[in-house]
Amino acid sequence: MKQIAFYTLLLFSGLSLTGCFEILEEVQLASDGTGDLKVTVNLSQSKSTLANYLKMGEYEGYEIPSVAELEKEIIRVRDVLRSVNGMSQVEVKSNFTDFIFEIKGRFSNVQVLNVAINEVAKALNPSPFDPLELDNFDYTGKSFRRYFNYPLSLLDFDDIPSIYQYMLDTGKMTSIYRFDRDIRACTNTNAQISPNKQSVMLETTIGAMIRGERTIANSVILYPKP
Repeated sequence: MKQIAFYTLLLFSGLSLTGCFEILEEVQLASDGTGDLKVTVNLSQSKSTLANYLKMGEYEGYEIPSVAELEKEIIRVRDVLRSVNGMSQVEVKSNFTDFIFEIKGRFSNVQVLNVAINEVAKALNPSPFDPLELDNFDYTGKSFRRYFNYPLSLLDFDDIPSIYQYMLDTGKMTSIYRFDRDIRACTNTNAQISPNKQSVMLETTIGAMIRGERTIANSVILYPKP
């Protein structure tokens, strides 16, 4: 789940066990391939519990990082993104009162976005082995594709503790992609095209993704720009 760890900032997977969380992935793509990415992680429904955990400093034998340590990791994500050639206007926002976190930036092309995500995964990877480098997005000029080939099958969902299953089943993933021209069609039958035909939204839970019941993989076929 290395790439999903990026969207949850990797910092709260062990802290949000008693409540649900939301991950919102937004991409605004222009016809020339430039665009903006914004990822929001919303843990506000568990803010009281999370605040208590941070005060405790330890939970079931596991050390809980301080706000200062978490802020340091968030800044590290920002700095890694800023170091990627082709990324600009990178900003991060952290709210440790409501536990809402945001990362956004502008990319010069979709391949730059893939490089940026993989670089963050490397920076946050606790293993001595490098994580797999995966393409998350593709753009041909006629279509925009969101891949979903993360190695989630390595996780046997039924064998993990029920509290973790609950966390994943209540964790929601929403993707919204916006374009400067009309959408002809999309391949994911669960995706919803907006009334103005220029954006598409897809919602699922992390648990459904792991069990293979849902996927965020989607190809968006676009009309030529007028």
